[in-house]
Amino acid sequence: MRVEAGQKTFHFAKVTRLGQRGEVYFTSDTLTNGTEYPEPAAPAYFLAGSNEGFFFTLQIGTLIEIEIDEANEHPVPRVTRCIFGASQEVPDDLQHPLGMIMGLVTRSGHKLIFNCDPTDQSFKLIHPSGTQTEIDLFGAQTTNVQGDLTEVFQAAANRTYAGARDDAMAAEVTRTYVKKVAEKYLDELVQEVLTAASLKILSGNWSLEASGAKVKVGAGKVGFGTTAAEVVDILSKTIDELSKLATQAAAIIVPTGVGPSGVPTNAAALTAVATAATTLKGLADSIKGGV
Repeated sequence: MRVEAGQKTFHFAKVTRLGQRGEVYFTSDTLTNGTEYPEPAAPAYFLAGSNEGFFFTLQIGTLIEIEIDEANEHPVPRVTRCIFGASQEVPDDLQHPLGMIMGLVTRSGHKLIFNCDPTDQSFKLIHPSGTQTEIDLFGAQTTNVQGDLTEVFQAAANRTYAGARDDAMAAEVTRTYVKKVAEKYLDELVQEVLTAASLKILSGNWSLEASGAKVKVGAGKVGFGTTAAEVVDILSKTIDELSKLATQAAAIIVPTGVGPSGVPTNAAALTAVATAATTLKGLADSIKGGV
């Protein structure tokens, strides 16, 4: 026990139980002879008010200091501070030979650690599950999430990566875009699919525009040396010439010793070829209009 001016006395005590507002019931060898004091001590908070403040309740068995103002007719005990009873009571995460670690450790394992050592300045926020965020001496941030991660942005989100980014998804990934998605790659885009890939357009139009593109389908290979439009144009002209050739062949009549020979016996087949070529040309022209 110690005494100060104004008849205030201070006593070491131990917490025995707590009230709903954090008020402390206690025992004190110098104040109550080891029995519980009849009235609870009012807790001391850094900030307390309507819907604001710090609220840290004490743990049963915590060593505290109690203030009693003997000048009051009905002295009310007040908690002035908490005390670590021994060095081994200081949490391991807060121990440092020069006392350069500050922070908060709760009884269930929540940790807020500030390391002020010039050789290892860091910040840690740790959950009892093991999920944690750490910022090291050089400002690098590491987040380890043991459970699910959910992010909800109620407004716009903007992320900029000035360095390399590496994403590794070890499980299935599902993405849903409710509105239009626009992606722009200012450098080369490389995508590699080791198994099957599919693209399904349920409604609306779909188009692919590329300059000097190469498209691989199965074991085959289609290459566009210049542009797709020029390739389709060449194909359309070739089919047109094939149609004309088939039409002319079907109408060939040669002279004989007994008169004109008449149309070739395979004229019907040649006509069918010309008809098919005309159909193909129409398809090629429609493709040309879309590239």
